[in-house]
Amino acid sequence: MEAGRRRARGGEVRPAGLYSSYMSGPEECPPLRGHSAVKLGARPDPSSVRGPIYAEIDGPRHRARSRLAVPFLHQLVGALAVGAFLYAPVKLLERRGQDAHDAGWRFDRLGADLGWALLACAIILPPFTLAFTWFVRELHRLPPELATRLAPYVGAAHPLRFRLGPDAWDLAGRIAGNAAVAFSEEFFYRGYMTLRLEERWPPRTRILGAPIGRAAILAAALFALGHLLEPAPWRLAVFFPALVFAWLRARTGTVVGAAVCHFVFNVWLLLLERAAFA
Repeated sequence: MEAGRRRARGGEVRPAGLYSSYMSGPEECPPLRGHSAVKLGARPDPSSVRGPIYAEIDGPRHRARSRLAVPFLHQLVGALAVGAFLYAPVKLLERRGQDAHDAGWRFDRLGADLGWALLACAIILPPFTLAFTWFVRELHRLPPELATRLAPYVGAAHPLRFRLGPDAWDLAGRIAGNAAVAFSEEFFYRGYMTLRLEERWPPRTRILGAPIGRAAILAAALFALGHLLEPAPWRLAVFFPALVFAWLRARTGTVVGAAVCHFVFNVWLLLLERAAFA
């Protein structure tokens, strides 16, 4: 995703951080390396464009198509990833004579799952909010090459202002998408993958009543590496909340509490980004 903030129509500044929706139009995109910029509305000479792909730029109609097509493709890729995280483990479990229940996809401990997940959120999110507020306020003081490695934001943030904004449906869609992502990723990493790893390295340590071992740490590391499909060092920071999710999974034996906590963490960060940069 693009780093920093971008200015939308009407002067609104949107954060282009972890939850950027790829909604920037062609007029905001730099020319491809090795090609000249083409003025919008003009019809370039096809013979002057090298390569197998020739895209005709046709002013406002092209911009409208781009604003619809690019987000749709992004959502399609996200939906396919969610489906893969849910479908692949089930098939692999079936080959071993197991099912989703064995990997923690169970709702018979819902009360405990919700209780522990909400307790973890209540303990972690207040200090995280204070740290986030300080961090985004001071980030612009760092050298640019260092700042881009630490976060996807550019410039100083303003004091937090929580408001719905003009794009309520977009916000609702992102929240719903985060629910699907949280449950699918937890089923894959804290469910199936942790189950397989614990068969090789059973947990030998108890932390606050939950059995935690090498498998939980390895699953958290793989979870972080999985976020490097878009290379950026700051994405590795998800390793730390993954340890919280691992503890929740170990505490109740299901992935439901971990998924609820994962969902709340994601949505709260989304709201913080909007409050700091919008």
